[in-house]
Amino acid sequence: MQDSLFEFISSLSTVGLSIGITSPEAPAGVLWTEIIGMVLGRLEFLVVAIAGLRLLRDSMTLIPLKQSR
Repeated sequence: MQDSLFEFISSLSTVGLSIGITSPEAPAGVLWTEIIGMVLGRLEFLVVAIAGLRLLRDSMTLIPLKQSR
């Protein structure tokens, strides 16, 4: 568990450190988890979170609420 956590944190921080447990023969779920971690790390997680919250806020204001009479 510690090795996999280290690999994921390493992919989030995009430092390139690896224990060597990732290989091309790894299951697709493992590879996609690391890919998502690398993308989030590259874009900075906080920026992605703020962008998602703003998109959610903007989409809520565009949907007109039904007015009760």
